Amino acid sequence: MKNPSAGLAICLSIILFVTFSFPVSAQTTNPRWISEMPAPERILREIKGKDAADTAERQMGVFKHLMEIIDSMAYGLEHRFMPNKATPDEIRIKDMYWKAYAEVWYKAKNKNDNYIHDGDLHDEMMEKFFSKGFRELLLKSDNNRSAIYDKHRKESEGVVFSVGPKDQPASESVEDLLRSG
Repeated sequence: MKNPSAGLAICLSIILFVTFSFPVSAQTTNPRWISEMPAPERILREIKGKDAADTAERQMGVFKHLMEIIDSMAYGLEHRFMPNKATPDEIRIKDMYWKAYAEVWYKAKNKNDNYIHDGDLHDEMMEKFFSKGFRELLLKSDNNRSAIYDKHRKESEGVVFSVGPKDQPASESVEDLLRSG
């Protein structure tokens, strides 16, 4: 190289280009915990089965389970019902999972959902894709959800559902209606 300062300038230009071409910090997601959800490509790469058919079924199970986790955590942590209270990030990620699920489903020999609630696959997925902090947050969410359901069951205990206002006299019986009809 004839001019060492020209080489230094080129090197410095490349370093500046690379440094400022990419975001310095990851964009914050709403909710924050959703940032740990794995990309579909990672699931396809890391979730394998004993053969091609089993691999497809396991991958479909992971995609469905991840969508359930999003819904479950939205309710358990923030008391938001899905899909009407979903954030744009939750919608975006669930859409990615649905598309990936559909692609695997169309290619799959067996279109079974054998792995959706498989405990071993759940454990593998948690270990491969999520931090300890995320797993603790999921457990907290599950506990919150269970407490809400238990409270509702207790409050609803002994409630008898009826049709119509309680002070209105009973109308004709079903048998009377059938005879008159």
